[in-house]
Amino acid sequence: MAEDKNSNSEEKNDNKKEETSKNDNSEKKLDFASFGKKILNMTIRLIVYSIVGGCFVYLTNIVNDAGGLGGTETDGLPYVSPMGLFGCDQGIKKSMQKGFKKFSDMSKKMMDKVPLSEDMKKKATSKLDSVGEKLDVNKGEGKGRRKKEKVPFSVYAKHSLEEWSFPYKNQVLCNKQNIYYEPLHYRFTRWFTSTLTLSYAYGRKGLDALFETLDNEKYAFWFGPLAVYLIVYLSPIYGVASHGLGSIINIGKLIPRFIFQFWFPIITFVLAFFAMPIISIGGGIVQALMTIFFFVIYPFMETEKFPMKVNDVMKDFSGPMYIWKNITSRTKYLITLFFIFVTKYAFEDLNVFYAAGGGALTLMTYFF
Repeated sequence: MAEDKNSNSEEKNDNKKEETSKNDNSEKKLDFASFGKKILNMTIRLIVYSIVGGCFVYLTNIVNDAGGLGGTETDGLPYVSPMGLFGCDQGIKKSMQKGFKKFSDMSKKMMDKVPLSEDMKKKATSKLDSVGEKLDVNKGEGKGRRKKEKVPFSVYAKHSLEEWSFPYKNQVLCNKQNIYYEPLHYRFTRWFTSTLTLSYAYGRKGLDALFETLDNEKYAFWFGPLAVYLIVYLSPIYGVASHGLGSIINIGKLIPRFIFQFWFPIITFVLAFFAMPIISIGGGIVQALMTIFFFVIYPFMETEKFPMKVNDVMKDFSGPMYIWKNITSRTKYLITLFFIFVTKYAFEDLNVFYAAGGGALTLMTYFF
């Protein structure tokens, strides 16, 4: 009898524990505070994701429409002048501009006298004009020349990769005495710019391949933000590693032609030894910040237009408006994704009934 009483009391205790645990679980399931926090967090992330997706679509169109990102070859622009050191001398450049302008004008007059077909004349004129544009033969001539107009940053940024420019072109590297005598500050600058060249050229080459791979608006919008997140996360590591590797590979730039100098070899390599970590870490930080700027801020400053269908009518948009139209064109799928997460969080923090409601809203949004 005593044993039966003990077993009955144990069963009652077990039942009470089960009931209390059920009550505890039911209370945990209806955690509206946790549910609300998750929804708010997810909403912010989804908004950021869609904005980055719209920016990435815009950048993909800009880069691929231009035929590539530019600045992907270490022996090309903007790192090296196609004219060599003659690119430093503005006097030689102006002489070339004037000479080509005279040649172009004379050639066009001669074409009117020579019996050529209209098609041949157009081709020849177009070729002369394209070469003239590269040399900028019509800029800044004559007494009544116009003042330089303010160029939008987006235009400047795009064309900065099409000419030999700062920091690769600078007064130190263009100084004739520096080129001949190769003092320490000249060799140090040459080494530093060569290090930058390696890091940025290969970085841009990787980005160029990414834009070419995701040359589809759907893929660019949905997978682009994931790529951007990974690139931004890895850019400091790449920046430090590539600048460090570049400083080692280009160490020969520190060696002068005449090795018997006061500044060589001890002082030169001591300075290089201390400069390497500074260049690597500093370059990595700057490159990471530039990457964020390029993917998130720069698209809002762009002015290039692309067509989009709005109410069955094709219209041209640029900058923030193009990004906004890209996002709103996918509203249905973004809201569907929102309700998928609502369903997930309702199942975790509330109960099956709330989760079922979220599932119903998801299906209604997608199919209707």
